[in-house]
Amino acid sequence: MDKLDTYPNKCVICNRNGHYSAECNSYIRKTKEERKQIAIQKHLCFACLITTEHTAEKCDVKRYCGAVIGTQRCVAKHHISLHTKANSLLGDPRKQPAAKQAKATTGDSSTLASKGNYSGYPIADSKGNNNPIFTQINEEGFALLTISNSTAQVESSPRTIKLFRTYVSNNRIRAAAYAVGDSAAEISLVKRSLVDALGITGPPAVIGIHWTDESSKNLTGIKVNLPIKGILPNNKEYIIKDCYAIDDFNLPPRSLNVEKLKNLHPYLQNIPFESYENAVPAILLGSGHASLFEAIAPIWENGSGNPIGILTKLGYSIYGGDTEYKTQRHVLNAIAAEIEENELVSNDELSHLLEASIALESLQLKPPNTHLSTDERSAIEQAQSGLVHSPSGFIQMPLIWRMKEGKKPKLPDNFPMVLRRQLAQEKKLSKKPELLQAFNDNFKEAIDEGYARAATAEDMRTKENINYVPMSLVINANKRPVKTRNVYDASAKYKGTSLNLNLLTGPNLLIDLLKPLMSMRENQIAFTGDIKSMFPRIKIDPKDQNCQRILWRENLDEPMQIFIFSSMLFGPSSSPFQSQFAKNWIADQFKDKYPSTSESIKTEVYMDDWFSSAATTESAINRIREGIEIFAAARMQLVGIQSNSPELLSAIPIENVKKELIPLITELRVEYVSKVLGVNWDTSNDEIIFEINSELLKDKLQTTGIKPTKRELCSLIARIFDVLGLLAHCIIRARILLQRTWKKRIDWDQEIEDEEAKLWSEWLTDIKKAATVRIPRQRSSLSCLGEAKTIELHTFCDAGKEAMATVAYIVAISHNRREPSCVIAKSKVTPLKIKNKTRNL
Repeated sequence: MDKLDTYPNKCVICNRNGHYSAECNSYIRKTKEERKQIAIQKHLCFACLITTEHTAEKCDVKRYCGAVIGTQRCVAKHHISLHTKANSLLGDPRKQPAAKQAKATTGDSSTLASKGNYSGYPIADSKGNNNPIFTQINEEGFALLTISNSTAQVESSPRTIKLFRTYVSNNRIRAAAYAVGDSAAEISLVKRSLVDALGITGPPAVIGIHWTDESSKNLTGIKVNLPIKGILPNNKEYIIKDCYAIDDFNLPPRSLNVEKLKNLHPYLQNIPFESYENAVPAILLGSGHASLFEAIAPIWENGSGNPIGILTKLGYSIYGGDTEYKTQRHVLNAIAAEIEENELVSNDELSHLLEASIALESLQLKPPNTHLSTDERSAIEQAQSGLVHSPSGFIQMPLIWRMKEGKKPKLPDNFPMVLRRQLAQEKKLSKKPELLQAFNDNFKEAIDEGYARAATAEDMRTKENINYVPMSLVINANKRPVKTRNVYDASAKYKGTSLNLNLLTGPNLLIDLLKPLMSMRENQIAFTGDIKSMFPRIKIDPKDQNCQRILWRENLDEPMQIFIFSSMLFGPSSSPFQSQFAKNWIADQFKDKYPSTSESIKTEVYMDDWFSSAATTESAINRIREGIEIFAAARMQLVGIQSNSPELLSAIPIENVKKELIPLITELRVEYVSKVLGVNWDTSNDEIIFEINSELLKDKLQTTGIKPTKRELCSLIARIFDVLGLLAHCIIRARILLQRTWKKRIDWDQEIEDEEAKLWSEWLTDIKKAATVRIPRQRSSLSCLGEAKTIELHTFCDAGKEAMATVAYIVAISHNRREPSCVIAKSKVTPLKIKNKTRNL
């Protein structure tokens, strides 16, 4: 019997069962001096750190340190976690008294060095199971961890998988683990016990795993960013973004006799790859990180059916092989996944999102699209025929269905999936009580406002077209103060379908984003207002309300309750179309009474925000009063009104004024900056300013010496929203830099090169100066006041090898006075496919 077995598996430091003192997370994270003091205070044996019953001189568990120093080991009588250069004693371990190594009950350690450089004591996993991890602390002070093996013996075979020896790390803890690359897997997975031992945490996630035999399984875990690198000295560290850590991760052990393989296939002789036996992968790299395990050069191959040697970013690997050799089992790791809590965004999707972001800032005023598709015509017909202006004043509309042979589609009862989602949401929010409280308060407000109601017995007797919608919390950090909102995931799939897949989006009735921003700068008096709770102010036809069931409970110890949302939800794909259709419909009801205001509501309201300006204070006041009356006719409320005119604010009901601007009514000077469709408007000085989070502008290269990655560049650039192009001359430099990373094929999580890093630091210095720029909100005081005799439009454009740009100015002329003003500017990087400059323009 191993001497270790004579001592109870209990930590003397934390007094918990299931691990020894040397494995305790609170011990591993201490400095060596702090560990020494702990051992002294607890009267622990300095050699094994297991018991207080003996000293290092009489320790029968471990007789020497074993830390690897060059080609030798430390043979001093202290535990490896206490090893320092000062107390090291080099020697040959084979000449030392035999020392028993702690073993896991299921097998030996999967060493990542062929000569047994990794050993240690077992650590309990997140379920309390012993032995998935082994730990050691190296000379540099890193806690080294390796994954333990199963006792199952696997016959060596030339038919191998892409298996890599890797390091993963967090702070001062480094783990040695086997990783397998599988381009047929949609997601990347890691054993939960590994990330727990490293102290890596992340948000909870529910992962639906679908295997090739059509079986499926729902697993709970966490989403993490996992640093990984090969074991070669020149290997770089990469971040596996959106890697899912799960407990139920049990890939079979693998073995490979490299010497035998090279004898059979001499062309593999020069590959510095070592044998492995009973190696259990702890990491599965999916197709989203294929760049890490695909060959970069060279490739050693010799025709079909023979193993292939490759060099990748994670080092060397040998895979494939002869079919004449038989193994005990053949494994296919291909998996598909449905992430219910945190959907993956692949690198390709990220590229598309970036393109969409740039396209949004490249908006141009376009004539309305008069050609409608069949689905768009169907959506309009359903909205026109189903819209009802109820006696209570609410507008009621049906859901806009994707009809099948003139009938509504049938939806499966997705209660099990939504219940699971709701429980996961509660678990996530319960870690931050203030968010859970906001989540509950938002839904209670919906009940109090009459937007949602408890399901009745009659509702529960309904058997057809029942659909539950998952509810989650989103945070808008751009609002002041920070706002939260409950959103509803109508895209959640169950049995291959979802509510959104059965709804029509309808034609895009949103106005161009530029239109309200241009209108707002046109006249002397500007104002904005918000249609409060626009979506839920529109009621849903009772025949469709059972498709909007919600699961919720106020207290976690209460049973889950079923509610029905009787108003329009923020989440169904038809909601944006329906909201704009309803807004335009109510405006049309007043086109004879208030023609100017009716037209303004139809053409200057973007989603639920109204932006306009008027030549005089009186005309602006009249327009707002008429707008309040029009929206009230649909039981909607115009609130949060802002203006540069204190007289206007004092002339309208105080409950409609944005509370931060109420001091202006009493002529008290107040500094307030409002964000208007991404534009920062200082209403007190009537100026457009630029605010960029100073934390985002910290130069990582200067503060840490670490170059930023392409993902970090993109993240900051995407946060600077400048639809009017007032910073176009500055932002284009960052986009040119980003395009360079594409040309050099730099991956999203790869550090940029030195030349680009220098340009990035220079750009960060310049963009900080944007905070000092202040531009008058009015384009020209002359044109706003109507004093201009002539207004000229001046447009300039140019194109070069890296970028093209255009800018438009208006010049208001009155007698000998000329007032120029920048209206709009646009800049773009030149296409990667070179055209002549004339065509670019």
